Amino acid sequence: MPELSDEQILSSIDDQSVVDNFSFASSWSSGEEAALVSKDIIEVVDSKSDNTPRKTAYIDLVYGTSQVRETSEYLCEFMLRDGEWVQVDLYPLEESMSCVGGISDDLLVEHAAALMQLVDEEGAAPKGADDLSDLYSENFSAEVIENCTEDGSGTATVGIAAMRGLTAYRGTLTATFEWSDGDWIVSCVAEDSSYEPDYSGYEGTWAGSFTETKGWGTWNEDGSCYAAKENLPTITIKDVDSVSCTAKADLSFVIHAHKDNLENDVNGTDGDTMISLSDMLITLEPDSWDSYKIIDKQEGEYEYLVFLENDDSGNLSMKVETFKTFQTKVFDFYDLSKSS
Repeated sequence: MPELSDEQILSSIDDQSVVDNFSFASSWSSGEEAALVSKDIIEVVDSKSDNTPRKTAYIDLVYGTSQVRETSEYLCEFMLRDGEWVQVDLYPLEESMSCVGGISDDLLVEHAAALMQLVDEEGAAPKGADDLSDLYSENFSAEVIENCTEDGSGTATVGIAAMRGLTAYRGTLTATFEWSDGDWIVSCVAEDSSYEPDYSGYEGTWAGSFTETKGWGTWNEDGSCYAAKENLPTITIKDVDSVSCTAKADLSFVIHAHKDNLENDVNGTDGDTMISLSDMLITLEPDSWDSYKIIDKQEGEYEYLVFLENDDSGNLSMKVETFKTFQTKVFDFYDLSKSS
């Protein structure tokens, strides 16, 4: 009786066909192409059928990626015909998948938004705070701080950041991965500080560039005063308190302490007054996209008001109103840019 060699038994299974049938549908899959890892004969059992010798081989195949491995036990049956062993049957008996590798840094960064969503679904936000998915919706970035998932289970710490206008958010997510039934069970928590806004982007000295003046000719068709174009404002914002949204500020700007019935357009006239204020306590409104008042004071018979407006690109604009009933109501507008 001829021998049935190990090589003949193993070659009866098409390795590539087995590998091509590998499927791992997980959002945490690295997407690698599968490869054959090992192929071994477990045992060969001799038998007879109608006095015809038969051999049943049990073969173990291991294949997959650096993340997951699938082990399949195949039954391969041979029959002796005309003095040769011929394969007559082949089918898998059972399959099992195991985790052998962790989650890559690239996948953690790619799925940072999904991790935030997990935190939101748990309702873990501090009382009164918005969901992370809302706070970190603009100019979002993420980076891996620590990855301890190399054995397939474990934790990973991901730093997250976002910028909405001048308001910054920085936080830390801790994701836990546990392998179960062919995929990972993932949970995630966020540090409370992840919900706290950082308004330090307002701090610094902002210089104004003139954009327009309005209000002249409210009661007449006379000229305008462009003193605001000749005397540009500055505002230095310092010591921003993120809890109360208050800050100390030094401001310098011009007001029109004169009537608005000018004979013609002028670059300046008597009554144009430079105002300098030091350490004024102002209230910022970082979440507002409308102009909001930060100063309301008197200069002799005139009232002047200063407004700021946030720009979603990270700049500010400024409006200065000079007012006296039935005499002057003028608005000067500026774009502000932070000095380096």
